[in-house]
This record gives sequence, structure tokens and C-alpha cells, in this order.
Amino acid sequence: MKVIKLLNKVKLIKEFWNKHQTILIVILVGLIVVSGSYLRLLPADELEAGYPFTDDPFLFLRYTEYIGEHGKLMENDMMRYVPIGYDTSRENVFLSYMIVYMHKFISLFSSNITLTDVFLFYPIIAFVIAD
Repeated sequence: MKVIKLLNKVKLIKEFWNKHQTILIVILVGLIVVSGSYLRLLPADELEAGYPFTDDPFLFLRYTEYIGEHGKLMENDMMRYVPIGYDTSRENVFLSYMIVYMHKFISLFSSNITLTDVFLFYPIIAFVIAD
């Protein structure tokens, strides 16, 4: 008797899934995006210092700030491989340009957001856009 009741419940669940599959998938993806964004924002209190957590992003932050000020990246980065510098044409700088353009776009809606703010929250913004 218990097996028959269980099979009836499974059948009802399958029917409900088949009837509302699209809506349930949209809700599930929405929950994933919201929970993923929330988890990425948990350390936001530590971002108030305005700097990334690790060393590598400092290079991209410096490139982003330089592009924001000068409109393009310097040809030779003298802060790398001193005293000869580094040819930035060999560097992948797409991320830095992307953040600068995202800052220009967001600045249309909010004038008080800084380039550093966009840099720090870019991973979260990209995650939401990508999903």
C-alpha cells in the first residue's frame, strides 16, 4: 500500500514537472544567480579599502586606471622588468579595457561610482551577465 502511494506521488511530481518545466527551470537558474551573487558579495565589507585581495589584480587595476586616464595603454610598462620595461602589446589587456568601458557605461546612470569600484565588482557583474 505504501509503495502504491509513493508511486502516485512520484507520478504527480512528474506531471507537475512536465506541465511547468520552463517556469521551474527559470526559477532554478534565478536562484543560482542570486545565491552565487550573494556568495560573491559576502567579503564586500573587506573591499571597502578599495584594493583587491591578491597581488596579480594590482597589475590589471594599474592598467585599468592608466587606460581610464590616458585613453590607451602605455607601450612600454617601466614598472615591470626594471630597467628595460615590458612591451604591453604582448600582454592580454582586454580585461582592463572591458572594465574601463563598463565604468563609462555605469557612469551614465551613477556619477559617483569610481573606476576602482567597477574593477572590484567586475567579477560579480560578469557572473550575473554570463548567467
